[in-house]
Amino acid sequence: MAKALRRTDIQRFQRDVTEGKTSAAGKGARKRGRLRVTGGAGTAWRTTVVVAAMLAWAVKGGILDENPAEGVELNKLPKRERFLSGAELTRLGEAMAKAERKGVNLTALNMIRLLLLTGARRTEIASLRWGFVDFERGALRLPDSKIDEKTIALGAPALSLLASLQQGEGMAWVFPATRGKGHFKGMPGIWAKVAKMAGLKVGKAAGSLGVRVHDLRHGFASVAVADGGSLYLVGKVLGHMQASTTERYAHLYLDPVQAVADRTARKIAGALKGGGRGAKVVTLRGRQRGGS
Repeated sequence: MAKALRRTDIQRFQRDVTEGKTSAAGKGARKRGRLRVTGGAGTAWRTTVVVAAMLAWAVKGGILDENPAEGVELNKLPKRERFLSGAELTRLGEAMAKAERKGVNLTALNMIRLLLLTGARRTEIASLRWGFVDFERGALRLPDSKIDEKTIALGAPALSLLASLQQGEGMAWVFPATRGKGHFKGMPGIWAKVAKMAGLKVGKAAGSLGVRVHDLRHGFASVAVADGGSLYLVGKVLGHMQASTTERYAHLYLDPVQAVADRTARKIAGALKGGGRGAKVVTLRGRQRGGS
């Protein structure tokens, strides 16, 4: 009974899931294969948050007088920053082209491409409707995103991709289901296949070094910041409500700063070598140490 729950029960639940004491295997509700339920810090964190939300709902509905999950200290998860490098993006593009030639589901591949080109969330692209696409102003206008109404600016490649997709009469979804109604939901499985073809480790759990679908969003942000985009504008593109959310990418500013330092040093080195007149920029090989 929910009324009998105490804070210690919620704490014990989180600890048991973290230690894997709740792991199990069985048929479950899946049509194919066996369902494996494992534990871990990330799983425990997520399930405890869900339990706390359910109990909060019960308090709001007058079922409980207080929330026994209130004050429970959640697991501290390791910070996870996984961005696709330029080389990884190249391999991924080649893998998707190869997968397309092999007849892999084109809807899923185009969803992955649009995620890469927009920095949008997976659910925002999966549930995208044609009525949300504003070709004239180059934007997606989402009426019910994670942050309520949201506008996603689209670059030319993203607009070109959307324009290439078939928009049949009466078709509501940009990525319709292969069978039946609704939108396509099989992209995660295709992502795992394509990522493997690209030599990328697929990650699911918190703290994993593998690449998750959500990391495609991080990849868009990292490229934008490394290319000199301000944190404020990058945050606007991604739809961040708080500046602190975008600040995780601040360290990537090193690339454009390093580029300025490199160009300046090259010009000065060239001027010194050429005596100041008709000097050419020289290529400096390696890094040299000098006094301050």
